[in-house]
Amino acid sequence: MLIGLTFPDPGVYDYTGNPIFDFYRGIELYPRLGKYIPLKGLIIYRFGQILWALIGLIAWKANYELNIDYYIRGHINWSQTTNILLLILYCFRYYFWEDMYFRVIYIK
Repeated sequence: MLIGLTFPDPGVYDYTGNPIFDFYRGIELYPRLGKYIPLKGLIIYRFGQILWALIGLIAWKANYELNIDYYIRGHINWSQTTNILLLILYCFRYYFWEDMYFRVIYIK
């Protein structure tokens, strides 16, 4: 909040005078580490996409371990396998086209 009050980003920000409301709402819309690393992009897009893919893979592995007898008999849970493969493909596509996403999403 101190950075937002002393060195606000150019663009949309608003200071109401109520410190609790300003802290809750956030007057620093695009915080950065240094000059070139936006925290919004780092946290939401990098870690979020990685965790999304990892959670899907963990769920896939848990399903395999819980239903090992089903898989030993040669049966495969095709719906979950397809879902996880599409999720991994989507995450790969995101990292491949990351520059385009940063141009169209509101990241300064």
